Amino acid sequence: MSISLLLLIASFSHAHVDQKVRVKVMTSTFPIIIEGKSITINSRSLGDVVKISIPQTEKVEINHVQIAERSIWVTKKGSEVFRTSENFLEINSLDGQVTIGAVPIPTPLLLSNPVKRKTVDVIVALNVEDYLHNVLNSEMPTSWPLEALKSQAIASRTYTLYQMNARRQQPYQLESTVLDQVYSLKFHSKKTKAVDQAIKETREKVLTVDGKMIKAYYHSDCGGQTEEPRQIWGSHKDKHHMGSVVDDHGATSPYSHWNFEISLKDLGNKLALLDTNFQTPKQAEVLSYTPSQRVALLAFNDGHEHVTVSGNELRRLIGYDKLRSTLFDIEQKDGYLKFSGKGFGHGSGLCQWGSRYLANKGKRAGEILSHYYPYAQVTAVNAADL
Repeated sequence: MSISLLLLIASFSHAHVDQKVRVKVMTSTFPIIIEGKSITINSRSLGDVVKISIPQTEKVEINHVQIAERSIWVTKKGSEVFRTSENFLEINSLDGQVTIGAVPIPTPLLLSNPVKRKTVDVIVALNVEDYLHNVLNSEMPTSWPLEALKSQAIASRTYTLYQMNARRQQPYQLESTVLDQVYSLKFHSKKTKAVDQAIKETREKVLTVDGKMIKAYYHSDCGGQTEEPRQIWGSHKDKHHMGSVVDDHGATSPYSHWNFEISLKDLGNKLALLDTNFQTPKQAEVLSYTPSQRVALLAFNDGHEHVTVSGNELRRLIGYDKLRSTLFDIEQKDGYLKFSGKGFGHGSGLCQWGSRYLANKGKRAGEILSHYYPYAQVTAVNAADL
């Protein structure tokens, strides 16, 4: 029996590996065109489930309007129009997938319209272990040592279950990007032997501190030392769960050293998103560093306006793939700001390239995790508390 996403939204129980995780896979503008085989659309109107069945392969156009205080979904199938009032629409199909904008997406899926926005969030509901197969394929090369994959599986499972509980009242619990964990639709039905083994051998294993599951952050390359979450994101209830550890994996990572430059004019345009009056910066200065020597706060001056920004926020503005970490030095020259840095990612928790190095040195998954989460223990999920 399939689990209704509408019922999942109403569930407030603690997350478990046998439950389904809701993952936002895209945001689309209206109208949204859905193609599939024998599509069924479920909505709730005045407490009753309204089913719209499209018995053959056909396109369905879905729009959304606001009438007074009511939120109305408008579904068009050919010349037929269906109107339902609810926050969410659930989409199912006979062959387990539909296509939106030429992108195949597994069903069941949920459409959610954020309040007062002209966009729709497309959300899939997946078994946790199936979701982890995709995450491991997306987050770590499957050719890496099995013990590195196993450490990644435990960290990802812990992070997933933590977020499932923390966001259980929200339409989706995880982003499909680096904002949470990468979930790629191209890997939806792909299962590899190494990943399958890593997940099976670590099934129901999570990281805990004092019996409580932690928010198990991880990243690509720490650049030589990891960092406490509170130093990256400010006040954080998990401040003692990570630790900061020296991680000498040498030059095994392609991100051990990198350079990036941006014109001062382009940088000014990005900083103007924080202050609309800000123009081209004339001066750039690092104001403070974290204990692991990551840039904590920077100041920019255009001669009139003064903007301060955290290193993490600057990465977001410029692009996480361009400004790869906050472990950098800056140099202003010839109308450009040049960054010379190390590492890739926020730097907290498991360092993926470091885990590869340790696995190649013969370390087991438990030893790798103990290194990166020195306050945590590997625990069976049924013994853990959220």
